Amino acid sequence: MKQVNKIKIKSFNYYRVPAGWRNWLILCVESSDGIFGYSEFTDSNGSEATLLIAVNEIGHLLASQNVDSVEDVVIALRKKYRQSLPGIMFKAISAFENALWDLKSKNSGRPILTLLGGRIREQDIEYFKCYWSHCPTTRIRASRHIGMKPILNYSDLSVLGKEISFLEFNCG
Repeated sequence: MKQVNKIKIKSFNYYRVPAGWRNWLILCVESSDGIFGYSEFTDSNGSEATLLIAVNEIGHLLASQNVDSVEDVVIALRKKYRQSLPGIMFKAISAFENALWDLKSKNSGRPILTLLGGRIREQDIEYFKCYWSHCPTTRIRASRHIGMKPILNYSDLSVLGKEISFLEFNCG
């Protein structure tokens, strides 16, 4: 098993990915070891600018911090922002929570699924490859708006899952 190093947050960045009628928002958190953790945190209610302000605030708060426990980071953030929960701050905290789980998974060499206690469904593992993204639902419901091939069956979804798994972002 891969040796697990403590995670220290070096930087964070976010990306806007045009999705036709709105943007998908992708958070990228980089560790001091050069490992990247990603999280999709799109807001469907039109408050993208406010959400990005909250993400920036949390990102600057976590910069240079050691992250030994994702759970402890989330609890500390929820305590700090408890008067603002739920809403935008909860979404921003969740974005970092998901990115930190991704970082922890890559740092340990273990799938996120095992870090969270294992499978909860007996479905094919392909389900877990694309649960994090609105990309599949957009291709199912609104492919004409983004000029992409629609998903019409499981085979199409499997192809999309492979496309998504090859996407790479650079935190830079």
